[in-house]
Amino acid sequence: MRSELIVLFIIIINAIVGIIVFFWDLAREKGAYANVHLLVILFCPVVGILFFFFSYLIEAIFNKKLDLEYRDIGFDTTRQVKKVKKGFLEEVDILPLEEAFSVSDRQDRRRALLTALKRDYKKNISSVQLGLNNEDGETSHYAASAILSLTTEFLNKLAKLRLAFDENEDQPQTSRDYLNTLTEFMNAEILDNIDKRKYAKTYVEVVNWMYDNYKEEVLVEDFGYALKLLIEFEDYDYALKLSDIALREYPDEDVIYYLIMKAYYNSENHDKLKELLKRIMDSTINISNETLQVIRFFNYKA
Repeated sequence: MRSELIVLFIIIINAIVGIIVFFWDLAREKGAYANVHLLVILFCPVVGILFFFFSYLIEAIFNKKLDLEYRDIGFDTTRQVKKVKKGFLEEVDILPLEEAFSVSDRQDRRRALLTALKRDYKKNISSVQLGLNNEDGETSHYAASAILSLTTEFLNKLAKLRLAFDENEDQPQTSRDYLNTLTEFMNAEILDNIDKRKYAKTYVEVVNWMYDNYKEEVLVEDFGYALKLLIEFEDYDYALKLSDIALREYPDEDVIYYLIMKAYYNSENHDKLKELLKRIMDSTINISNETLQVIRFFNYKA
């Protein structure tokens, strides 16, 4: 009699757990799994519960080890092309200069830096910056002079473009030239965070002005870079406000969705992130298989 009561008790507890798991699946919008989980738990008392528990535990440990973050997501081939191109430049041009700074012979350091400065050093200015803290005073002086010269060149050009932008509001090309130079200046990696934040604010303001006055001239890359800057400086409210416009104008551009997901993720707005993931999965946006797998991963985690 006692054994029968124990069996009955186990069956009741098992059924209760099955019902809880069923509604938990529905709450997480996992309806496709809800019925399967319920049936297995009901018809395989205890064993079903243990099976799903250990499966979930193993998957949770495995996913944690992946340590996947949004900056690892790549939505289009241009990201990969840029990465390959950068790696090529580092091997062919930048790395020799970096190695030259570490050699013991001062003449070799100076010769390597001067050779780099004679070429188009603007593209490799980040490697020239390595010479600033070099123990050889002459090498450090050459590097500082090059960076100062480039910074002055950018500032003079930006001042002229700003004046042209303010005085020629009827010519959208002036705003385009201003945006392009701002982008080039910030990408040169010679600004500290305070100065970059200032120019980032200017960039976003110009993008907004162009959208209000010459909407047809604004590119998806303009919105993308503006969102990237806002996220970098953690202005998530402004980023999401701008993203509403970007989505309205470019509903099929997955790079915009990527940046919005990044904003939601970094600001820990998990509810909005979950809504966006569902919207992407229900849409007809053309995304790569790799991106689809990443979205499914975060959709499961959300």
